[in-house]
Amino acid sequence: MDSNGVDDQMKLVQGTAGYVLEDVPHLSDYILDLPTYPNPLQSNPAYSVVRQYFVDEDDTVPQKIVVHKDSPRGTHFRRAGPRQKVYFKPADVRACIVTCGGLCPGLNTVIREIVCGLHYMYGVTEVLGVNVS
Repeated sequence: MDSNGVDDQMKLVQGTAGYVLEDVPHLSDYILDLPTYPNPLQSNPAYSVVRQYFVDEDDTVPQKIVVHKDSPRGTHFRRAGPRQKVYFKPADVRACIVTCGGLCPGLNTVIREIVCGLHYMYGVTEVLGVNVS
């Protein structure tokens, strides 16, 4: 447990279909009255035309693709992707990208895509870079 009395361990949840969900702590586990806001992608014309673009909160991905007929359903993980609700107003968000030095081919492209995604898709206007090398 941390100093706030919240268990930092991985959450294991038994799924209704006989699988084990290996879940991770969520921000709402620590801040119980955390407000939510509509995802800015809902008003973005590039994404609003795509049906089922947002990931449902209960979607999972299996660890093993092939499961035998009579075997347990195995371990699943929370599916990644954009949700219908976000937990911060984009105008209030200040993002920071930290790099730790060394050669990493493609890192500049990854950083550029994060910055462009935050700015153009979510409306975040302040993104800082920190070089720790």
